[in-house]
Amino acid sequence: MTAVLLLLCLAGRGGVAAATSEVTPAEVAQVQEFLKNRRLYDGEVNGRIDRRTAAALRRYQMMHRLRPSGRLDAETEGRMSVEKLFPSLLEEDRRFLETMQTPAPPAPVGEEAP
Repeated sequence: MTAVLLLLCLAGRGGVAAATSEVTPAEVAQVQEFLKNRRLYDGEVNGRIDRRTAAALRRYQMMHRLRPSGRLDAETEGRMSVEKLFPSLLEEDRRFLETMQTPAPPAPVGEEAP
């Protein structure tokens, strides 16, 4: 719900790319909540685009094969909009994150000579 409100607010200003420098603290807090719900942001929801927020945005962008700028751009806005329209994508994101956190099995050991 919060991401939808954020996107509606920003859409009225020509999209996130046009409004990056004009994003209000309330809108940034909504983005932080959005990222926190996806386990990408573990910082305080403070309405500021700080290092942690930018890092979370980069993780989100990389996860969705977007340019990892760490900024609220039009591509990131579009992807967030799609996720709100199709909530099943959130489950796909969670499965993806779980695979990233699960250690890979050890490589098979080569056969030893007799």
